[in-house]
Amino acid sequence: MENSHLSHNVVEDKSGTKKEKHKKDKPFVFENYPHRKIVLRLAYHGHVHDGFATQESLAGDQPAAPSSRSPSAVTARQRQGAAASDRGNTVEGLLVEALRKVKLVCPLKGPQDVGRCGRTDKGVSALGNAYSFIARASCWPSPAERYDGEEVTTTTSSAATAAPPLDYPSLLNHVLPSTIRVTGFALVRRNFNARFNCRHRTYRYYFCHAHLQLDKMHEAIAHFMGEHGFRSFCKLDVVNVHNFTRTVFEVKIEKSAFLPEAVSYLEINANSFLYHQIRCIMEVLFLVGRGLEAPSVVCELLRRADAKPNYPLADGIPLILWDCAFDAADLPRWETSRKSFTFLERELQDICVALLLRATMMAEMRTAIYASYHDGVAAEGGEEAPADARGRARSTFSAVDRTVPAVEAAGVGGPKRPRPVVPTYAHPHVFKSDRGVPVGAEDALERFIDNWALTGCDWTEPRSIENKNHRRYELFNFIKFEEELETQREAGSGARAAPEPRVYVPANYIPLLKRETERSYEDEVKVLTGKKKERYESNMAKKMRGEAQWKAEQEGK
Repeated sequence: MENSHLSHNVVEDKSGTKKEKHKKDKPFVFENYPHRKIVLRLAYHGHVHDGFATQESLAGDQPAAPSSRSPSAVTARQRQGAAASDRGNTVEGLLVEALRKVKLVCPLKGPQDVGRCGRTDKGVSALGNAYSFIARASCWPSPAERYDGEEVTTTTSSAATAAPPLDYPSLLNHVLPSTIRVTGFALVRRNFNARFNCRHRTYRYYFCHAHLQLDKMHEAIAHFMGEHGFRSFCKLDVVNVHNFTRTVFEVKIEKSAFLPEAVSYLEINANSFLYHQIRCIMEVLFLVGRGLEAPSVVCELLRRADAKPNYPLADGIPLILWDCAFDAADLPRWETSRKSFTFLERELQDICVALLLRATMMAEMRTAIYASYHDGVAAEGGEEAPADARGRARSTFSAVDRTVPAVEAAGVGGPKRPRPVVPTYAHPHVFKSDRGVPVGAEDALERFIDNWALTGCDWTEPRSIENKNHRRYELFNFIKFEEELETQREAGSGARAAPEPRVYVPANYIPLLKRETERSYEDEVKVLTGKKKERYESNMAKKMRGEAQWKAEQEGK
């Protein structure tokens, strides 16, 4: 391993014997090459990564103090150790490893003057995250792109200054894992920072909208518009955040262009977001859409100061950082080569096709199991399952029942009968049509909707094992719910006029505004210990110095 920085050339001596000729690689000294500030546009699949930022970067955006050792003294083992310290399974760690591998940053120090637009959490994906740093370049920046008074260490001609930029997406995508891709880049001024120069960020949260009351969800999201204190819609991070006021510029719920009959998404645009803010917002909106809370609960929670009720987070996997917007003067446009674009577009198409096929397989497996079960139930009762019940689909894709036309197997005689079609996500309860209520009308009366039906869960993923017990508990309660409905039907008499919808309410459900509240900001500060307490005190000291400096500047004016 210690000689891994040596190159091996196989040569033959006069006797014909092959020998290896060792030649030392020329050490890569980052400072000897042109370098400048760039910003990368990143897309990644968050469900396979442990968030975006490395543990070292969570303490702040400032890089670690540079080493005083000579770059020529850096061995391969030291380079590998430096990369491993940042790597982990975070997006940034894997990106830094790739930057070192293609020699776009100093092998020992790593990227310098870093700015991260969005520090997405574990499970959250991105299409348009931004990451700025100083990278090796094809030429030095022009005088207009440097700091005032900044000097360039190498004399360059005007032709060299105008050299075409490196194809950063192609360089990095070749060595990055397939779950992380650079979709574009831009050359920016030295004082550009992806975090502080971002004007607003846009997130999307995708969900299955079947049987949700979307009109009430639309009514609820209207309360988020404008400037509000979102303390009741976030998770506390007292070390880094003390101001919970954010401005929402736009929020809407739209049907997806790809599957409008099945999937919708919340799109929210704001100047910045708090820790887990969107996942908290979605959890409350799901309660509203399921009929467990009124739309006005959003307004009541926004009015609360520091008394957030206890409620879980919505799943993070359907959440994606869609875009980060910058002023045209700071970032005119994203650049990418045709080669890089084609590779990325085809990769996403391949993933889409594979998941569609897998989803179709799962739906057909469920259809077969559903049909087999109800055929067995009918056989035990000595009667054939009703054709309208066996052929009817209570689909989450549409409120209209679909019946597959009758088919007859080739070479098999006998009467034709409808093939059962089963919804992909809605619960497969079969209603009889002899109770005086049309099947299509009763279809929407009793429905089992929980968060699993809205966001799904890939139980083949190893990480999903922690949710198994919770899911089993919910299903046991659902079975009781169905048995109660059957008992009520058997005890009822004849037709029911204008029946009221029945909404499945989870066991021991407590309305949001009646729940116990979390610890307040001051209570969280009091229990800080160790490094977190030191970081909190350091951040507050910086804040006080910044406010004092700002007041002094205002008084000077």
